[in-house]
Amino acid sequence: MRVLVYFLLVGLIACSNNYQVSTINYKNLTKSQTFTLTSTCGDKVIAIKIEGYGNSTGSSVIHLMLNGEAYKSETLDGEFKFKWSGDWYSEKAIIRYIANSDSITNLTLSYRMECV
Repeated sequence: MRVLVYFLLVGLIACSNNYQVSTINYKNLTKSQTFTLTSTCGDKVIAIKIEGYGNSTGSSVIHLMLNGEAYKSETLDGEFKFKWSGDWYSEKAIIRYIANSDSITNLTLSYRMECV
């Protein structure tokens, strides 16, 4: 029985990176920027989940990029919250924030890359 419990625990620990959520806070964004989200499990990524929330004084835009093109987009104006998810097969995800000339944005991004 102890051996079975041991192998179950080792399996859970080995798989824990598959479910690790990373959170990044960006304060007082006033200029357009690009952020890179990275996986903790290398190139074995099969899906991505991103949640963003915060507030913006102007109408800025955020994009999840895929092959150099905007794949998913949200307008950030006032209090905002968004969720993106889907298949993903790269150990990196590029987020492009496009500031409006009068916008100040506080943004929190939480993401998880699911791995095999």
